[in-house]
Amino acid sequence: MKKVIVALFVFVLACSAFWTVGPNYQKDKIIGIFTASNSDRQCFNFYKEHFKDPETAYFVDSYVWSKESELEYSKNPDKVFEKYDAVVRVDVQAKNGFGAYGKLYIECPLVDGKFDDHAAFMHRLDQK
Repeated sequence: MKKVIVALFVFVLACSAFWTVGPNYQKDKIIGIFTASNSDRQCFNFYKEHFKDPETAYFVDSYVWSKESELEYSKNPDKVFEKYDAVVRVDVQAKNGFGAYGKLYIECPLVDGKFDDHAAFMHRLDQK
């Protein structure tokens, strides 16, 4: 029984050390396992393949912006609200062409409050 407790203590200590000094993109991969069904994580995963170094890109933050909020606070609403009622906007840290991290903002329209691959693809085409 003592060996199990010591092994568990060493495991928790190793996990704590990793979480303290480990790279953010590795920590994000662990969090991503538990949040894979969220719309913001699905949007991040949809765009991830288009980053310079997709393996080291990581999710920072997100928020949902609705058409009602846009109309309330802006006189010139964003064009995305002509087609969709809400978008999820995600802040991402990803490497640029020089290998340094930079902040990127990606957005995906929500269809009935959920991420939709087709809507995200069409929105990405409209952005180019």
